[in-house]
Amino acid sequence: MIQLLQERLSDALHFVEPQGGGTIWVRPLRQVNVRNVFQRLLKQQVVIAPGELFSLQGLHAQHLRLSHSVGAEQDLANALGLLADALRLEAVE
Repeated sequence: MIQLLQERLSDALHFVEPQGGGTIWVRPLRQVNVRNVFQRLLKQQVVIAPGELFSLQGLHAQHLRLSHSVGAEQDLANALGLLADALRLEAVE
């Protein structure tokens, strides 16, 4: 997933390569409505986790948690393309 993120979304997301596991925390470089990104992707059967779900205080509203399973690299590439579209469409001007 890291390679695909670097190739397709390095101009839209900040992320640090994790030392292990299948989860990556990302932060859009531009302010976006993350809840709308989540809803838009959910309608397309792509599930991400808004960062605020992981904070009792509602912190990390501009972060997303991405996870993936092994295999189906084309599915992952398609999902990241949909994420790129959603980030662009939900950017706050």
